[in-house]
Amino acid sequence: MLCGRGLDGQTGLSGPFERGVRRGQVDGIDVIEVDLSYSNKDGFLKRTVTFLSFMLRTSRLVFSEKYDLLFATTTPLTVGVPGILGRWLRRKPFVFEVRDLWPELPRAMGVIRNPLILWAMSVLEWASYRSAHRLIGLSPGIVDGIAHRGIPRDRIAMIPNGCDLDIFSADAPAWQPEGVRDKDLVALFAGAHGIAN
Repeated sequence: MLCGRGLDGQTGLSGPFERGVRRGQVDGIDVIEVDLSYSNKDGFLKRTVTFLSFMLRTSRLVFSEKYDLLFATTTPLTVGVPGILGRWLRRKPFVFEVRDLWPELPRAMGVIRNPLILWAMSVLEWASYRSAHRLIGLSPGIVDGIAHRGIPRDRIAMIPNGCDLDIFSADAPAWQPEGVRDKDLVALFAGAHGIAN
């Protein structure tokens, strides 16, 4: 598994980085961690540079590592580039998991307005979808968005990104934070707190 170094997450590797990479096994999985710090708190420009750097570094590893199948998951859309290279230059099966529709999401949010960048993202989206042997969408809308780009539905699977609702429907004692009265309204948002949310 190729991954970046998140500021808030832990990969389970603790050794030193050598030439920007550290390797090890975590729960029986070979992990290659690229020394690129990333945080959702980073500004747009820093995130863009990090995404492009990750794309370049992992693209090089596509040619040097042994693997049977290449599985890439967005965000960001640039993770499609190593998948495209592995598919066409190393003839490896490529599965592309789509977590957000690009460039529709940044366009709708108004984060990216430059028509040239939006066009380039659309081309990369199209090439990633066309190169993938199989695609995974995390919601019915994402599956429809992939199919709208001309991908046959028999190449797309929907695997929703959700939770086991049985866990949350089981009887449990009521919880109340300290200092909150019985008649107070308590609201909880247990998700990301970014601009997209």
